[in-house]
Amino acid sequence: MFIGAVMLSLILPQIHSIGFSTYTEAFAADHYISVQFASQLGPNDLVLSTSPEIFLNQGKRAMNAAFASDHRDKLEEVMRRPGKIWYHAGIRTNAIDSLEWRADQWVKSNLELHLIDSHEVAGTKIAFYEVLLKLVDREAGLRSAFERNRNRPERR
Repeated sequence: MFIGAVMLSLILPQIHSIGFSTYTEAFAADHYISVQFASQLGPNDLVLSTSPEIFLNQGKRAMNAAFASDHRDKLEEVMRRPGKIWYHAGIRTNAIDSLEWRADQWVKSNLELHLIDSHEVAGTKIAFYEVLLKLVDREAGLRSAFERNRNRPERR
């Protein structure tokens, strides 16, 4: 029994370090790819992300996707402004039942997205989408008030 415990204590750290190393590698790749993506954005563009700090640190406009999922009115307000809106689904969105995963599911259910770029690193997916300006209330099957009024001709 003692020998088994010693062997387990020698093997367990190696297994854990492999998992940690893989996650660290994926996290670093996500950061690198995101910085490259940010360098191509226009001055009025906004990135919706569960890791907005990556983009904010590059001097880009960003909004936290978890915040947006809880504050639709703020998202609609941002969507009215000039510039394109992008969605970054980073490695944190791959952790099932995490806050980031739930925000990712909300974004994918409530916004119309067009895949721009995708990478797989260490078994995790990193993707960038262009957000098309349709915020849909999936529960009621209706477009938001913003979207309903956006395409109306102006009255004079």
